[in-house]
Amino acid sequence: FGSGIEYAKDCSERAWKIRQDLPMVAIGGLCTAMGDKREARKWYDRVVSAQLDFKPAYDTYIFYALYPRWGGSLEEMKAFGEECLATGRFDTDVPLFYVDAMFRIAWELKDNWADAFKDPEVFNNCTNLLTRYMPPDNAPTTPATIWKRWSCASGLSALSYISGDYKTIRRVNKHLRTTSGSGYEAVDD
Repeated sequence: FGSGIEYAKDCSERAWKIRQDLPMVAIGGLCTAMGDKREARKWYDRVVSAQLDFKPAYDTYIFYALYPRWGGSLEEMKAFGEECLATGRFDTDVPLFYVDAMFRIAWELKDNWADAFKDPEVFNNCTNLLTRYMPPDNAPTTPATIWKRWSCASGLSALSYISGDYKTIRRVNKHLRTTSGSGYEAVDD
């Protein structure tokens, strides 16, 4: 593994020198930087300089560099989410990685998962973002729209459950049932 990873790092570096405009070239380097935060950040920055909203960069960076099992911390995961939110690039999904980071933190907290959202600022940021990104009722029915609607709705439902806001859960479920192409089968509340 050790010699293989060094070879992969070298190949990634050479590929990056040839094609800095392709985010998938740099993602290989990011994968080779497991546990090395400085190296991982260098590769993450390279990927997003080629394409800001290249989702694999966010997933790979947070998993390989910021998860506690790789030498990161929950605080670093949250700070990364805040960095994504601070971009203000609502024309992309980048701010949504704030919500993703918070749900990943919740997963790491296991039985105490709701603690990730106890801070009112975190809770409000997540609910506001999910509401903002929820496709409108008249959005064209495409796989991407359906996926985004379900993702936002399930996140809103989880957050509403944490706060005991069952009215919002019912509203979100009703929205899914009445939205064309949601794939949701109507059930009694």
